[in-house]
Amino acid sequence: MDFCFQDLMYSGSPFLEEGWEAYIDSVMETAADCQIEFSQGHAIIHDFCRPKENHEFLQNIMERCIDAAARLGIKWLTVHPSTDEGALQVRNSRTGNIAYFSRLLEKAVPLRVGLAFENMWDLHLAPRRLYAVTAEELVDLVDALGDGTGICWDVEHGSIMKQDQKAALGLIGRRLKAVHISDQTGMDNIHILPYLGCSDWNEIIEALAIAGYQGDLTYELQWFLRRMPLELVPVSLRYSINIGNHLLELFKKALQQI
Repeated sequence: MDFCFQDLMYSGSPFLEEGWEAYIDSVMETAADCQIEFSQGHAIIHDFCRPKENHEFLQNIMERCIDAAARLGIKWLTVHPSTDEGALQVRNSRTGNIAYFSRLLEKAVPLRVGLAFENMWDLHLAPRRLYAVTAEELVDLVDALGDGTGICWDVEHGSIMKQDQKAALGLIGRRLKAVHISDQTGMDNIHILPYLGCSDWNEIIEALAIAGYQGDLTYELQWFLRRMPLELVPVSLRYSINIGNHLLELFKKALQQI
């Protein structure tokens, strides 16, 4: 599973309090009882290129995410690049991200926690844009930072931005360490189950195989069950497993054809 630290950013969250280690240890115990492995995680979202009053707090919690990821055995922690909105947006965003994450890597690398940079989407902000929407910017950032870094490709983000995912993942190649698997029908209906949206899953799975991806096909389906009656949740979850197994079969076939 993917452990999402961003979901713990609410008032009264035990992760934000002193003694957070005990909470993470309880998560570890429950995961062990349920035979769950956290193969990747998602750090909090800290827009550090546009710091607000709580910048220092978020910086501390970001570092806590790394400590907690190490305790949970998470190998790759997904992080969001931040965007500078000045006249030199791309250059200053690149510089700001390199400076910020270089400091975090000093903590993460000794703990054997890698940082995987996620591709953004900015259709909802047009005509404004975000840094690291494209594979080109992600590759440039990861190559500049070096050891301990990789890329988490969100296929839904690529789909909603109408990107050529074969070309994008071909460029990313072995830098690909994690994925977010979900579908979309537009800006107002995202993070849904594959095949319920408009993404081309044959293209996506083939692109992942060509890129040499060796990780898990990890769902990110926050909106899939948001309107589902509680009594239908179990059967819906079983359906999601069937879809996931189908994608795995497609992936195996794509590997055989390379």
